[in-house]
Amino acid sequence: MITQASLFHPGPFRLAEGPVLIESSLWWVDIPAGTLHSLSTQSNEHRSWRVSEELSAALPTTDPNRWLVTTTNDIAVFHLETNSLDTLHTPEPKLDTRFNDAKVSPIGSLFAGTMHRDCEQSIAHLYELTPEFELRTCLQGITISNGLGWSPDNSSMYYIDTPTARLEAFDARQPINDSADRRTIFDFANIEGHPDGLTVDADGMIWVALYAGARIVRIDPQQHTIIDQVHVDAPNPTSCTLSHGPNPKLYITTAATAQTPGQIFQATAPSPGLPPTRFAV
Repeated sequence: MITQASLFHPGPFRLAEGPVLIESSLWWVDIPAGTLHSLSTQSNEHRSWRVSEELSAALPTTDPNRWLVTTTNDIAVFHLETNSLDTLHTPEPKLDTRFNDAKVSPIGSLFAGTMHRDCEQSIAHLYELTPEFELRTCLQGITISNGLGWSPDNSSMYYIDTPTARLEAFDARQPINDSADRRTIFDFANIEGHPDGLTVDADGMIWVALYAGARIVRIDPQQHTIIDQVHVDAPNPTSCTLSHGPNPKLYITTAATAQTPGQIFQATAPSPGLPPTRFAV
């Protein structure tokens, strides 16, 4: 099935990313602006916070006033009420990299990846911050760490390193590392656009944003096929998330071009999403 997304918020944003729905509010970041945004899906009230020079991801915690964030080089806790940051780890202070996509796993660990600034060298990493606040390196030799998600039964972790043009899966019941078994769920080599952020729905299907592809594709991980597409009136979708109740909606973030601003889009979806896990603080 092919559907068309409609405009939800006109922006303008430079690089909107990392959407997450908490109750009735959609949250996302504008990476180069270093800002965190929330928009009520009921009242359309829009709020924003200036967090840092760059802000690549923001994830909810068990304290509604504290968010786990990744900035240029840091994993930190951001306090909404005081607009302050508490740095937890700085794993790559001397590399030409920055943090990119991040998600909290169903068992409560933060998985956060970095990317090479020029998107060329395989010098980036995927890290895991455990519930005990210990940081470990999972994967090395990454170029652009991107989409992260888990199957509804928590048995598989899905992952994208964009230049590989592959959506891969790891056994989430085992430690994620370079020697772990991984399997290719879908190869985008002959598909227009570059695989970016992703989300997983309650039926276990994987929604992947195609940067420079102007659409979101829904992939069946068992059949390794695209079963649905959502077209977006913006060339650079970056990520997506799903609402969790009846009448599910897909929310899509996009990046600006010379002709179009970064914006937020929405579309109807056949299946709701999985509620995000809050990191325990």
